Amino acid sequence: MGASSWRYYTPYRDDPEAALQELRQRVFLEGDYSMGFGGFTKVNGAGPFDGGPFPGIPAGFDPLAGVRAAAGQNPMMARLLRAAETGDFAGLSPEERQAAQQFRTLMNAFPTPGQGPRLYDADDDADDERPGSIDEALELAAEDGTHSILDIPNTGLQRGFGVATPYPPRAVEQVFGTLEPTHEQVEESWDDVAERLERWEAHYLVVYKHGEPSEYAFIGCSGD
Repeated sequence: MGASSWRYYTPYRDDPEAALQELRQRVFLEGDYSMGFGGFTKVNGAGPFDGGPFPGIPAGFDPLAGVRAAAGQNPMMARLLRAAETGDFAGLSPEERQAAQQFRTLMNAFPTPGQGPRLYDADDDADDERPGSIDEALELAAEDGTHSILDIPNTGLQRGFGVATPYPPRAVEQVFGTLEPTHEQVEESWDDVAERLERWEAHYLVVYKHGEPSEYAFIGCSGD
């Protein structure tokens, strides 16, 4: 499906690693990440189309129509579809659980007309369906990634897979026109930073308010 570019803000700390881990925990608890399928739908039900129809796709479109047809002849497919529809993953292997979870995410990306998101709805037993930890979420998403800061486990000084590195001061000034960019300035140009990143890489920089450090902006690219 392709990678997603993203940015997050978190309160400034002297230790950027601590700031990153606080941010990752917040994002996990808020469900602000995807479980695959190109990051179309977040665990909390949010998405780029805010629950509306995808451009060019008719209302009522069933993304699992082919799966439903195959389920009539394939007991394993029927079991995965049933798990996706009910949210009951008991007895599934890790690989089967991942497939059922992704079916469930895709179902949520194309809700039935008149209904809201079906995945992790506040009226359901959402806590029983959510991954129990960041590591579990990453395991379930596998190579699809979570299209979020969860895909970046640590900070470092050298760019690499899963590492957030400080954005060089020279680049900060070049992109934002100042060494002390404000939140508004970062919002205007953060995509200029993201487009130069490889997948599963991130940069962070200090965001200023009234001339003082106020936040970190973490800008990255991840997912498949």
